[in-house]
Amino acid sequence: SFEDKELLKSFLSKTDGKFIKWALKSILKWNNKIHSSNLFHIHGSNDMLFPSRLIGKAILIADGGHFMVLNKAEEISPKLEEIIKN
Repeated sequence: SFEDKELLKSFLSKTDGKFIKWALKSILKWNNKIHSSNLFHIHGSNDMLFPSRLIGKAILIADGGHFMVLNKAEEISPKLEEIIKN
């Protein structure tokens, strides 16, 4: 969404370039071999930075973007409650 793009621009302009370079390199080279059985991944179906098609088993939030915690709290909170209760 437009808001996500503006938020990302703002974040990038205020973040140290060395950190961004480190973060991107870490993400791209991450080779995790351990998959915890009690790990829950909540992910937005419209995340453009990490497309949901590239994500394994996840609880998808419809129309959620990369910054969905800011505008999809009403949909994320019940998912978290369900996870905590079980």
